[in-house]
Order: sequence, then structure tokens, then C-alpha cells
Amino acid sequence: MTRSPFRWPTRTQYSPVAQDARTAKRSMQTTHTRTEDVPNPRSSQGLAERGERRSVLRRVLLALVGLLAAAGCSDGGSYTVERTRTARASDPPVIPGITTAERFGWRPQPGEEGRAQMTPQRPPAPPPLIADLPEAWERVPETQFRQINTRVAASPEAECYLTFLPGDGGGDLANVNRWRSELALAPIDAAAVTGLPRTQLIGQPALRVDFTGNFTGMGGQQIAEARLLGVLLTRPNMPGALFVKFVGPAAVVAEHEANFDSFVGSVRLNENAAGVDANPTSSAGLTWQVPPTWTAETAPRSMREVTLTKGKCELYVSVLGGGGGGVLANVNRWLGQFDAPSLGVEGLAALERAPCLGGEAVLVTAEGAFGGMSGAKEGGMGLLGAVLEQPSRLVTVKLTGPAAEVAAERANFLSFLASLAEAP
Repeated sequence: MTRSPFRWPTRTQYSPVAQDARTAKRSMQTTHTRTEDVPNPRSSQGLAERGERRSVLRRVLLALVGLLAAAGCSDGGSYTVERTRTARASDPPVIPGITTAERFGWRPQPGEEGRAQMTPQRPPAPPPLIADLPEAWERVPETQFRQINTRVAASPEAECYLTFLPGDGGGDLANVNRWRSELALAPIDAAAVTGLPRTQLIGQPALRVDFTGNFTGMGGQQIAEARLLGVLLTRPNMPGALFVKFVGPAAVVAEHEANFDSFVGSVRLNENAAGVDANPTSSAGLTWQVPPTWTAETAPRSMREVTLTKGKCELYVSVLGGGGGGVLANVNRWLGQFDAPSLGVEGLAALERAPCLGGEAVLVTAEGAFGGMSGAKEGGMGLLGAVLEQPSRLVTVKLTGPAAEVAAERANFLSFLASLAEAP
């Protein structure tokens, strides 16, 4: 194939104004080249003509680009861009194992290279519960479910730890049988759980278990001929459940059984922890004196200004605004929880009174099967309550527990009632 010699185009070869792309294309196809010799490009005339030709070519190419772009619009209409979008760099890849500082691009300050923390951190908050560490035991780092975590230094497989769970943690029966299953033991029924021995944990009666068997932990660790000592405190009227568990080779656990009991007895509230008051004495504009041998709960409870406990007895104060339904309605509500008959106005007037907050509170007593808010009935329970109506509120003080224990605490109840006062 023979190519024709290259010739510079002249002005006459292209129409300076084209109507559309088709016209421009046809113009290019039908034009012809001039056969005259091209001047010497290095001469002044050649330079001038070459510059003019380049200028013509530039204008023609620009026009052609515009025409071709217009031809790409099938309807020949105009368009307005109403939305703009700014492109951004793609997200960085996810790299397993990198630190938070590396993920977010933090860099150490000068002189801090090699430090694990990029910025100073606050010191850890004091734990709400503390315990004394027995000799020959050592602390290990806490985990999600081990608020206090220890082990026997000479036998690291023998572990003892404390766990706090909200609510009742599943109850005594479920947790006792969970521990038994870890030792490949058959479950027991509620009656057997009721017959288990008791001990004290943070001043409250708690179950104590002692099981032996082949242990398999949640992480798969196995101990042949293991022994498990445990203490469970799971009461429906508490804000949470406490568990202390000591498990290891039977011989090691036997050697440290006294240390375990000492450890359990030393568990207590940390008065230095944020928000912990070991003996709250005021709330809702009221103050009071906690009777000796009674314990005030530190965790807030709905509809309660304070909750006191001793053994299986519970006492709490409620303040209801707007009259709270009145004295008679609240007295009958309590009586209904014991399946006792309701009182009328005359029966209410005959009830005993006791001094409280500068007035006289109505006292109400009952014995029988008590259901409480949960509705589950327990026999042999007692009630000693007080209701005081004031112009803008109703103050109630309610003591429940085994009937004999409630009767034994009557003097402390009346002393507590008399100690209630308006906060200064």
C-alpha cells in the first residue's frame, strides 16, 4: 500500500464554522490537498505559515471535539448537573492484630517511641469489692467474669475467684447444678439445695458447697480427682448475685480449705470505690440511723430510698409523692401479699401507731405465706410495716422476713422509724 505524500492543509480545506459533526466529517472527506511545494520550514515564510497552520489545526480539533460530544447526546438537548460528588480515598484495609493506636493513626510523642500507650491514661478505678489475700496465694489479672482472681502460688491449677452477676444470676439451683456438671456429677433438686450448709458472705447468709469429681472447666481445662468449694449468694431482693469458687486438685484444695473460708469471710465493700457508701444515711430529703448488726445496701433500688438487711430479713423505705394512694390502700396491699383479709376504715383506726418524722405512723403486722412483688409464695414469713401520710407525700417503712426473725427485730424497727428525720 502506497501512502500519498504528506501535505500541510490550508484554510480552504475546512469550513471554519460547521453546523454539526456530520457536516464537519463530510467536509474533511470531500476536500482535496494542494500540490504546490511547501516552503522551507526553516525560512521566515515557512515559520510563519507553519504557525498559522498549527493555529488552524488547534481550532479545528477543538471544534471537532465539541461537535462529537454534542453528537453523543441523542436528543440534542441541554443538561444541567445538579449534584456533585467528591471522590475520596478508599478506606484502609482491615489488618488483624494491629493496635488501636495503629488503626487510628496515632503516633507517639517525641521521646515516647516504643511505649505501648500513646497518651497518659487515668489510673484504674478502685474495685467495689475487695478481699484479703491468704498467704501462699497470689493474685492474677481479672477477667470479664472474675472481679477478684487468685490462685495457689505453688499450684497454679488451683484457682479461687469471685464473680458478680446482675439480678439473681440464675438462682441457687441452676448454679449449684452447673458446678456439679463441671465435675461430671448428677444434678440435685431444690430440696437438696435447701439442705446445703450456710455461711456468711458480705454479711449475708449464703450457700456453701463442697463437691469432688473429675473437673472440666469452660475453657476445656481438666483436673482429675478435683474438689470444688463454692459460696453462692443469690437473693431476689439484691441488685446482683455473688459467687466465690475454689477448684483444683483435691489434695491442694484440702490443704487450703481454711484459707478459702478466710478469703470468703474477708470479702467486703471497698469504701474507696467511686459511688460506694458503706453506710448510707440520707436520701430524698430524709436521714436515718442504721441499727446495729444491720447492713445498708449501697446499690440503688427502684422505688426505695434505702434497703437494710440482716439475715433473711429486709427493711426498706419508700417515699411516694401525691399521697401514694393513701394509708388504707397501702395497708391493704401489704395484707394482700400475705393473703390476709383487708381492713376497713374502722379496722385502720384500731391499728397501733408509732412516732415518725414528727407524726404518728400506722403500724401493720401480718404472718403467713408471703409473695412480695415476684409473686412466689414462701411460708412462715412475717411483716412489720409503717405508713405515714404527710401533706405532699406518703412515707412507708416495710420489714419482711421469717416471722420469728421479724418479731425479734421489732425494737430495732421502731428505733429506726424514730430516727427518720428531715434532712437539714
